Amino acid sequence: LMNEAAVGAYHASYSIANRTLDIIFIWLGTAGAPALVMALEKGGGRALKLAAVDQARILLLVTLPAAVGVALVARPLAEVVIGPELRTASALVTPWIAASAFLSGWLYYYFNQAFTLSKRTSMLLLTMIFPAIANIGLNMILIPKMGLMGAAISTVLGYFIGVLASIIMARRIMPMPIPWKDVMLCGLCVAAMALAVSCLPKIGGLAELLMDAGVGGVVYCLLAYATNAGGVRELPQRIRALRFSPEEQAL
Repeated sequence: LMNEAAVGAYHASYSIANRTLDIIFIWLGTAGAPALVMALEKGGGRALKLAAVDQARILLLVTLPAAVGVALVARPLAEVVIGPELRTASALVTPWIAASAFLSGWLYYYFNQAFTLSKRTSMLLLTMIFPAIANIGLNMILIPKMGLMGAAISTVLGYFIGVLASIIMARRIMPMPIPWKDVMLCGLCVAAMALAVSCLPKIGGLAELLMDAGVGGVVYCLLAYATNAGGVRELPQRIRALRFSPEEQAL
C-alpha cells in the first residue's frame, strides 16, 4: 500500500521494539508455563489461580516498564542504531510497536495459557485469527489515510482485539486472573518514570539514551519497591523457595 522506504522504517521499528520485548516474554513464559501446569496438577483450580496471579504480577513488574521504556527512548535509540534515512519515521512508530509487542506477549504467554491448561488448544487458532484479520482489515482502512502510522495503529488494535477475544472465550473454560491492584501500582510507577524522563534534557544520541534509560530505571525501581508493585519485596523469598527444599529452608 505504500513503498519500500515505509516497509524499511516499519521493519526497523519492529526489530527494536518487538524483538526486545519478545525476548523478555519468552524468558518469563518459559519458566511460568510449567509452573502453572504443576500447580494445576498438584493443587487444582485454587492452586492454579494463585500461581497465575503470581506469574501475572511478575510479568507486569517487568514487561510494563520495558514497553514504556522502549517508547520513551524511541528517538535517541533510533539515532544510535538506525540510519539517518529511516530514523525519523522509525522513532514515530516505535512506541506503537512497543505497545503491540506488550499486548501480543500477554496474549500468547499469559491469557492463552487458559486453553492449554484446559486442554482446549483448538481454540488457540481463534485467538490468532482474530488479531490477524483485524490487522489486515485495519491496514486497508488506515494506511491510505494515515500512512506508516496507520500500520502501527492497526497492529496495536489487532492485538488488543486478540487479548479481548482470549479473555472472553476463556471466561467459561478457565479464566486467567488479572491482579488489578498491581496493574494500578505498576501503572503509577511507570507514569512517574515517564514524567521523570520527559523532564530530562534532549541532548540526543547515545548520551541521551543512556541518561534516559538510567534515570527511568532508577525511578521505576525505587517506586516499585516503595509501593511493593508486583510483589517485588517478596521476590527474594519466592526465589529462595524455588531453589531450596523444605528441609533446607528450615535450616
